[in-house]
Amino acid sequence: MYFEAITSLRKEYTVRQLAKAFNVSPSGYYDYLKRPQKVPSERDWRDKEMIQCLYDEVGGTYGSKRIAGTLKEQDGYVINHKRVAHLMREMSLSSKVRKKKSSAEKKHIAAGYIYPNLLNRDFNAFFPNHK
Repeated sequence: MYFEAITSLRKEYTVRQLAKAFNVSPSGYYDYLKRPQKVPSERDWRDKEMIQCLYDEVGGTYGSKRIAGTLKEQDGYVINHKRVAHLMREMSLSSKVRKKKSSAEKKHIAAGYIYPNLLNRDFNAFFPNHK
């Protein structure tokens, strides 16, 4: 992603300046240029379509592991959760993360709070260790 930006801005700035701005090495950029670009296969398109369909169906709440499990459970389509995660990153999909629910007890933990005596137990002792 950074390397694509460097390629587009290369006419205006030097590679060294752009690499420093994106916090990557210039040699990494030149290695990227020599590397053959991946051509998506038919399987990639099919997997991406299935992931996108399920992701839209559940409203974006499922992560990669849950999507992989659901595809196996519903359609019998076996796909590794790591592959699902990789394809989701390529498609810029991420699951919605729920916030932790605050419990009512946390409000009462403040110093000095005394819980009510619901069992009506007697905690008064006239002498130490004589109750």
